[in-house]
Amino acid sequence: MLSEKPAYLKIFSFIGALSYDLYHRIKNGKEFREYGLTLYCGRQGGGKTMAMTEYLERMRKKYPEAIICTNFGYVHEDVPMNSWQQLFELRNGLKGVIFAIDEIQNEYNSSAWQKFPEGLLAEITQQRKQRIKIVGTSQVFTRVVKQLREQTFEVVECRTIAGRWTFTRAFDAEDYNAVCERPEAKMKLRRLWRRSFVQS
Repeated sequence: MLSEKPAYLKIFSFIGALSYDLYHRIKNGKEFREYGLTLYCGRQGGGKTMAMTEYLERMRKKYPEAIICTNFGYVHEDVPMNSWQQLFELRNGLKGVIFAIDEIQNEYNSSAWQKFPEGLLAEITQQRKQRIKIVGTSQVFTRVVKQLREQTFEVVECRTIAGRWTFTRAFDAEDYNAVCERPEAKMKLRRLWRRSFVQS
């Protein structure tokens, strides 16, 4: 057992494992490392869909062999999303799949949680192993069905100035969910990252 071995053997084992990973990364190309559910939230015209599209553009360049499946006609989508069944069926091995769902609360909102498909939750919890990333937009985080909110990794708040300059701030979803109804606590929330871009 490795935990009972001396530190120098653990270091050699660690270096050996890193070498193995590097060899396979070179042999097989860049492995898809995105996973989890990210929700872009904000008012109408706040830049949610544009921020999600900007993310898709970055991922398309970073992982050119990943399959992109959207429900909003993204110009570089590989597969249009016509049904939730595609979350069960569409796979791409180590190259990955990104599902982008605009206005996700329209499909499954918090008042219709009883209609949430049982198998879908199991599928969402296995995203990392299946190399699947789901991104979605919603005007209000709490309008998204609870089962999806509980599986969300990041909440990205979006706002746009003059219809062109979009600012995004990401928060841990658990922290965000705990304070999203309390503006004074929300202002103290630590952000994970921030980004801005100009829409062209």
